[in-house]
Amino acid sequence: MDGSKGVSEQLYSRQKDFVKALATQFYVSPNGPRASGAAYGEDVSTIVDFNENDFARKISEAKLIKTPRRIERVLQHAAQMFASRGKDGPKIVVLLTAGSRQQDSRLIESTSERLRNLGTKIYVVAMGVNHSPQQLNAITPSAQDVFRITSPDNLLSYVRPVAKSSKCNVNVIVL
Repeated sequence: MDGSKGVSEQLYSRQKDFVKALATQFYVSPNGPRASGAAYGEDVSTIVDFNENDFARKISEAKLIKTPRRIERVLQHAAQMFASRGKDGPKIVVLLTAGSRQQDSRLIESTSERLRNLGTKIYVVAMGVNHSPQQLNAITPSAQDVFRITSPDNLLSYVRPVAKSSKCNVNVIVL
């Protein structure tokens, strides 16, 4: 989840609701598909790990990071999680972002490529209108894997389309 500087408490709360609703679409449970969640700004905080229970409660308790947005760092974090703890089977990252930051798109692209080399499918939920097309393309080269949501009020209406695009028994990281 995007907990960076400039993300309001209201938008962060909507992201939490989205993540919890998305987890129900994947039937995340101790005996089913596993999920992990992280919040990011300049630093990344794992909110709930693959091996933990109480996914919804831990997502609800997540705090804003309130530092500049560093997308490449959260993608690096996801790659490390999948490389060290990810289970066998399909791997999906759903990245929520509320905007771009002037970063080197090549760094984002190389980090995304590392995830893809681990067999990870990346989806982006781009909230608002302040997104760099170059950065979105660096994260995932397929435009159909980017969900642009101009109004955060509509975030929950994208739960089903995102889940439908990626649905299977999976290991999911929501960032």
